[in-house]
This record gives sequence, C-alpha cells and structure tokens, in this order.
Amino acid sequence: LSTDNPLFDLRLLRFPFFRSAVVAGTFFRLGQGATPFLFPLMLQLIFGYTPFESGMITFAGAVGAIIAKFVANPMFKWIGFRAALTLATAVSAAGLLAMGLYTPQTAVLLIIGVLVFVGFWQSIFWTGSNAFVFADIDDKDAGQANVISQVSAQLSIAFGVALGGGMLEAATALHGGELVLADFHFAFIVLAVICLISTAMFLRLPSNAGHQLISADGGGH
Repeated sequence: LSTDNPLFDLRLLRFPFFRSAVVAGTFFRLGQGATPFLFPLMLQLIFGYTPFESGMITFAGAVGAIIAKFVANPMFKWIGFRAALTLATAVSAAGLLAMGLYTPQTAVLLIIGVLVFVGFWQSIFWTGSNAFVFADIDDKDAGQANVISQVSAQLSIAFGVALGGGMLEAATALHGGELVLADFHFAFIVLAVICLISTAMFLRLPSNAGHQLISADGGGH
C-alpha cells in the first residue's frame, strides 16, 4: 500500500461504491460460483438424469441471461443501480434456496422456469456490477479498478466451487455414508445465505448510487 504505483492498488477500496461492488460482489459469487458444479451433480447423482439431460436443463439459465441483455440498460435507467443489484442478488439467493428444496419428484418444467427467471437476474447483476465498480472511480484509476474487480471475481468464483465441494464433504462426513439429497440441500441453503449478504450490502447503498453512470452511458456495459 505504500508503493507509489502498485500493480494491485488496494487503496481504491477507500471509495465506498467501488468497495461495495467488490465486497458485495464477492459474496454473490461465492454463493453462485458453486452452482454450475453442484446443481448438475445433484441432477445426475440423486435425480438420475444423464449428463446430456442435466446439461439441457441447466442450459435454461443461459436463456434467461440472453433475454436480460436486451432489457438491462433500460432497467438501470428505470429503477437505478441500487434497486437492480439488490433485486438481482435477492432473486439469485432465492434461486439457490429453491435448489435446496428440489426433489426427484419436482416437475422439470418448474425447474427450467426457475432457472430462466434466475438466469435473467443473474445476468442483470453481471451487467450492473461490471459498470458499478466505476461509479466513484476517477478515469486515471479505471484500469486498476478493473484489475481488482476482475481478479476478485475470478477468485471468488473459484472459492465458491471449493466451498460447495467442501460442504458436501462435510455433510457426508457427518453422517458417514454416500452422498444423499439432504447433503445437496444443506449446501444450497448455506450458499443462499452467503449470497444474501450481498443483498444486504447493496440495500445499504444510497438510492441514487451510480446515477452518473446512467446519465453517462445508459446504465452499463
């Protein structure tokens, strides 16, 4: 922190909006990072789907993400960054909680519908958070801000996968048997709680947070 031109300038964390975007984003990615690993695994090992069937179901989230790209900018203009990021993280946490309630008897169409809806809001988060990291950053610090946000994003996603796997290991160690549905439910519920921390952090932002980004470029990149 005492170097004049550090490669990784953590002094930027003194800016409240940037700090919120990085820290709250980290909790979001910790919660969501394990989903592409845990959910297909649950569908295959517990629900009895083939890898192809599992992939076709989880692909539904990408459909929602594509739809979101067409409405993200107008949404940030309409409700602002705080409301959009708060809602996006809350819906994503609810999606994790839903995964913690599914059983092999749950209708596939219901699972797909939830995945499309949650995928939409997850994409809103990615679009909004990528822009919001620059909400109170000067142009001269934009490069450093981008480096910090991207590195923290990749690390938190990787840690999310490790966290999800670790919770499965802990659950099976506690009951001393093979993986069962309850182990996956436990992992998803814990991840949902972690994701909700980001919701609470974004909710504390001022209502006009990031308004200059909306007036400058239409609400995000």
